[in-house]
Parts: sequence; structure tokens; C-alpha cells
Amino acid sequence: MHRSLEQCRADIRAALVDVSVAEAERARDGRWSIAGTLEHLDLSYTRCTMGLERRLEKGTPLERRPMPLRQRIDRLLILRLGGIFYRPREAPAAITPTGRRFRELDAVIEPHLLVLDQRLKQAALAFGAHTPVVNHPFLGACSVADWRRFHRWHTRLHVRQITTSN
Repeated sequence: MHRSLEQCRADIRAALVDVSVAEAERARDGRWSIAGTLEHLDLSYTRCTMGLERRLEKGTPLERRPMPLRQRIDRLLILRLGGIFYRPREAPAAITPTGRRFRELDAVIEPHLLVLDQRLKQAALAFGAHTPVVNHPFLGACSVADWRRFHRWHTRLHVRQITTSN
């Protein structure tokens, strides 16, 4: 597994070490429960995987298009500076938690990371690591390298939320 996704896996495992099922599913003052946060991460991994699979089936990378200034700024803040000055946004509906159970999520998140890693490797071999392959809803056309950086940053952000809620 690529080191960025391996770090995601390790961070999630470490954050969940002492978390009970009851604690994971408890609502937290208008915020997602730990299970909800985990579901959000899992959905981001599986949606990215699905996008990569569609791109690999087509056999062509994304067409390069000019990027709006807001996307260029977000890309700089997240992908290059690690989200230092990033402002939170509402999650797109496709990756908003729906209430899946913690036990299920705990069992599937690592296998989903492994599949994501495989598809990223396949896309890198097919198109190159720095060629845009799948669109992100806020960041636009992202390459394999961009997706690895994004998932690393995104996981770290939400793992901090998990660990500060315990």
C-alpha cells in the first residue's frame, strides 16, 4: 500500500483503539458521531474508487480545463499546504453519512482503502501519477498524486475530530 494510504489506515486504527460501539454511535452536539465520521471517510474512499474505475474503463484521462480561482486557491491550501488555512465546508450529499453502524464500518474501511490503493496504482500506470483522472467536487480535476495527498489530509482532519471527541 502506498505510504499515504497506509498512514490513513494507521491513523484510523489508532483513533479507534479504545472506542466502544456505544461511544462511536453516540450523537455529538450537532456534529457527526464517530461512526458518522468514519462513514464519511469510507464514502470518500469508495466514491473515489468508483470514479477511478469509470476512468480506467474509458481508458482516457480527464480533459484538462481552465480552473476557477476558488478551485486553484483550495488546491493550493489543501494539496500543497496541507489545509493550513482551510475553511470547513459542508460535505456533498454523496459522502454525507446515512447512519451505517459502527461495526460494519470498522470491518469495511480497511478493505476499501486497499481497493482504493489498487485503483490509484492502476490509474498511475495507465495515465501517469500527475495526469488528472477524477474530479473532486471542490478541487476539480485531480491526479493520482493529488488524490493521495487529499485522502491523507482529509483522513488526518477527521481523525483529529474522532480523537478530540473521546
